[in-house]
Amino acid sequence: MNVDAGLLRSFLVVADEGTVTGAAERLFISQPALSGQVRRLERIVGLTLFERHPGGVRLTPAGATFLPYAEQVLATLERGVADAAAAAGQGTLRLDVLDASLAVPQRVIDRLRQRLPSVVLEITDRGSGEQAVRLRGGTLDLALTAAGRTPTGMTDTPLVAEPLGVAVAGTHRLATAGDVRLAQLADEVHYLPREEFAPEWVALVTAACEQAGFTPRLLPLRSESTDAPMHRVAAGECVAVSLLSTTVPPGVVMCPLADAPAYRWVARTSERHGALVGSATEALRGMV
Repeated sequence: MNVDAGLLRSFLVVADEGTVTGAAERLFISQPALSGQVRRLERIVGLTLFERHPGGVRLTPAGATFLPYAEQVLATLERGVADAAAAAGQGTLRLDVLDASLAVPQRVIDRLRQRLPSVVLEITDRGSGEQAVRLRGGTLDLALTAAGRTPTGMTDTPLVAEPLGVAVAGTHRLATAGDVRLAQLADEVHYLPREEFAPEWVALVTAACEQAGFTPRLLPLRSESTDAPMHRVAAGECVAVSLLSTTVPPGVVMCPLADAPAYRWVARTSERHGALVGSATEALRGMV
């Protein structure tokens, strides 16, 4: 039976769109050409896969039965191409770095580019809140995040541990204090990002403050960028517990925190990852 991948892809797009017109637009081909591909596939398999109705098309019982097998064949083929590309040191790696402005993500990107020079990196920094969903859904290959409870079906590769600091205004009482202890921040207003954006970070900072004997009072601003809160810090409206390596703007001082836990970076992947992801995690293993 001679069924090529193009015919299967056309079948899947028509099934997803429910109309030949919409599927043709999505595939950037003419409607008659797509209809011809569907008819060709039906002749090859000897089955009617779609039935027409005034609003478009719907799968026949045979088409609905055939659908998951077509999806599996295409997925297997794409996985095989990706693994073959990985074996040749090529391919595309989809990476979420949590925050591209931070030092460790920049080091990770540099290391991957050095160790896997033929691999194309597609980099996002959409935060840890979506990472597990994207990894499970197959739209993300590798995520940088904090060590902690590893979600079911995921694997964490330890990278580096990074000390914490606190960003304060240059005129703040602690700006020239050297090392700061968390208890000295009990009366301050604190900045934290939205919990759904970075739940591990919010949990780490909140737990550290509570261990020091206080619950942090939070600035109402909850942003996903590092720039906006640093402007508030510079204005003296709040302090921000941060990674010690975080770049701060003029008017802000980063003070080491003497008694805060380290932030332990990990590379998180799906347990069912392909060869390219394996090569990437191996390249990152042992980072110091």
